[in-house]
Parts: sequence; structure tokens; C-alpha cells
Amino acid sequence: EKLLSDMLQDSEPDVRKKAVHALGKILSGELVARVIKDKDAGVRSAAAQTLGSIYHSSSNKLASSIHHLEEALKDKDAGVRSAAAQALGSICQSSEFGHLEEALKDENEDVRKQAAAAIERIKERLIRNKAQKEEDERQAAWRDGMNRSY
Repeated sequence: EKLLSDMLQDSEPDVRKKAVHALGKILSGELVARVIKDKDAGVRSAAAQTLGSIYHSSSNKLASSIHHLEEALKDKDAGVRSAAAQALGSICQSSEFGHLEEALKDENEDVRKQAAAAIERIKERLIRNKAQKEEDERQAAWRDGMNRSY
């Protein structure tokens, strides 16, 4: 991790981008989050994409990633904003997506499209999760009823 941390300080954007992707593979989001403000838009975009892929299920670090990605939605580079919207669609777990709704008004068409797609993915995930929870509750009630009858 030390080597990759050093690579994040390299003067070449391509080296920093490779370090970001490598950090994603070893699940080191803290270091990736540091470069979300990199001077190079390609590095910032890679960081946003990587944050989205790292924290699908790590809830303790999810809030931090979401915060960094929400900040990236305000980036001056449209590619970074687009990558942040896409990543948020992959990891947001709640219906609180005001930042994505703001991105629907972005001057860049791709950012608007990614924000709309992200909101749809989040809504679909919420619906699926609710349906699964209801099904789990029905099955638990059925099992409970079966156990009482014996």
C-alpha cells in the first residue's frame, strides 16, 4: 500500500490513475478518496469510478464514499461529474439522492443521463430490497405458524 500511496503523488497522471485502479483492487478506499481532488480530471474520474466499485457492501465506509462522490458531482470536469453520478447509482442505498437530482440540471448531457440512470438504479434497488424484505417476513410468519401448530 505504501508503494501505491507514493504512486498517487507521482507527477504523471497515468501513474496516478493506475495507482487508483490498483487501490480499488485491494479495497483501499481511503487512499482513493484522497485523489478525488487530483489536479488531473482523468485521475479524479478514475477515483470516482473506483469508489463506486469498492463499496458495494462495506457499509461502514459507504457513507464516506458517498460524501466524496457527492462532492465530485460538483467537479469542473464533466467526465468526473459523470463518473461520480454513475458510481453513486451503484452504491447509494437510500432514497436520499438530492445531489443526483441536482445533477439532472447539469449543463452536460452525459452527466444528466448518468444522473437519471443512477436514480433509476437506486429506485429499482430500493423496490427489490423492499420486496425481498416483505417476502422474508411472509416466510418467517409462515414458519412461525407452522412451528406453533406442532
